[in-house]
Amino acid sequence: MCYKFWGGGSTLNGIASYIYQQYKFIDKDRVHYDFFFTRENSLESLMNDPIFERSNMYVLDAVIGSDHSNDYVKIIKGLRKYLKSNSYDVIVVNSSVIELGVACWFATLGVLKSAFIVHAHNAGLFIKAGARRNKFKLMVKISDEFCRWVIRKTATYLFGCSNDAGMVTFGKKVLEQKNFLVIRNAIDLTKFSPNQFIRSKIRSEMNEDENILVMGAVGSLIPRKNYGFLINVFNEVHKKVEKSVLWIVGDGSERSALESMVKELSLEEKVKFWGERTDVNIIMQGMDIFVFTSRSEGFGIVAIEAQAAGLLTTVSDGVPDDVLITKIVQKISLNEPPTMWAEKIVNQINTFLEKQNVVKEIKEAGYDIEIETANMTNFYVEKFLK
Repeated sequence: MCYKFWGGGSTLNGIASYIYQQYKFIDKDRVHYDFFFTRENSLESLMNDPIFERSNMYVLDAVIGSDHSNDYVKIIKGLRKYLKSNSYDVIVVNSSVIELGVACWFATLGVLKSAFIVHAHNAGLFIKAGARRNKFKLMVKISDEFCRWVIRKTATYLFGCSNDAGMVTFGKKVLEQKNFLVIRNAIDLTKFSPNQFIRSKIRSEMNEDENILVMGAVGSLIPRKNYGFLINVFNEVHKKVEKSVLWIVGDGSERSALESMVKELSLEEKVKFWGERTDVNIIMQGMDIFVFTSRSEGFGIVAIEAQAAGLLTTVSDGVPDDVLITKIVQKISLNEPPTMWAEKIVNQINTFLEKQNVVKEIKEAGYDIEIETANMTNFYVEKFLK
């Protein structure tokens, strides 16, 4: 039995989406997950899914202060309490906050002898101004380095969704360790393959003309995702392609500010916020191009999903090269102005006049979730559950 542990949040974030998709395909007769959240249950909107019938979910709401920093004392006490009454073969901490990994490891000491794994999902840390990390930068830097050393020495295995995520979370030395593994963020390719019928249907439901150019973006509306820059890029694209709209799928703390920005640019009729959705694969079918302007990503699974859906995809230099799988994806530096982004995006559109089917390329690159979850199941069983 395996315990999946991560911070959580009020929205279905990238980590939650990854674990949800993985658990859908895991052989639950061989590997069973329980879930533990330090904050809020980010899987709450999916609780009725039958895959969770045998799973327990625990929520700590372990935050402190106006900046909602982690309350590590509460995390340690809460996790320790649950571990005393439950037996697990593997504890997996899904977070790129290294202090959280150490807190979880400390909570297991003297309670049970489980394999301990930390899984890094991000290649950068962006925290709003005023957060405690920004107030005590030197102490935080020292603490981070110490915690990285502790985790490298104590974890049974260290996972990263990319080498970049592993190095940022665990330190560059982790690449020298045999217990560091890159775990691909694979997807359900059957859900994302281009489908003309679904494309027409979703466009009709969203009152979009068949011939209009739809630029899309998917992700939490938070500073790291850099949506203000995205809106400026779309503004420039719209000047070149008048019949164009921008769909933004996701929710978060910046939504109000972004809506105000759209209003200031007089784009209210052209930029549409669809909020948090569980049918992203369907909505993607209605898009033509996908633009990913993140300042930092551990991997960027939505860029793989977009390519699988046949969307022309443009990513920033904050996204690892791992996503550059097919001929329909390009990378542009965030140092380039929105005008240059718009020019390159329009050039890409003019190069590929018809939607491309690149599912075979993505599968050959190792991003088929059925294959990868079978490998993950076998890994847990062979290493810890025999």
